[in-house]
Amino acid sequence: MLNKDTLIELMEKVRDIGIRELIITHDRVEIRAGDAPASSGGTLPPKAAAPPAPHPAPPADAPAEKLVAVTAPIPGMVFVYPGQDLHKKPLPGPGAAVKEGDVIALVEAMKMFNEIYATAEGVIDRMTAGNKTMVKAGEVIMQIRVK
Repeated sequence: MLNKDTLIELMEKVRDIGIRELIITHDRVEIRAGDAPASSGGTLPPKAAAPPAPHPAPPADAPAEKLVAVTAPIPGMVFVYPGQDLHKKPLPGPGAAVKEGDVIALVEAMKMFNEIYATAEGVIDRMTAGNKTMVKAGEVIMQIRVK
């Protein structure tokens, strides 16, 4: 049985490693990681998040770039960098160049793995879902920067 001090210490550690949501029920545990600090239920002050690093502005004569969101087609557990695809090849991470049709993530639902393909050629700008986290259908997993 956990006492109050041990529970508070555990909550602080969860917050410090970047877990923003922890759902525990009698038959499963869901963990969502991300930029937002974990909810503390009002007992712990939220940890101050560092502001995101700004992207350098492109030169005036450079072609315009845009971000293309890659979303989960179905709900399930998402596997992204540093995970592996179905053929044990490493999945691409932030800064990796991808071509349209490349496997960039997997979503597992009911013991079946569904490949997620790049919908555009470009560079993975940022991951919005952590590896082995639960996602909902339509939730943004990552963004690809295209020119």
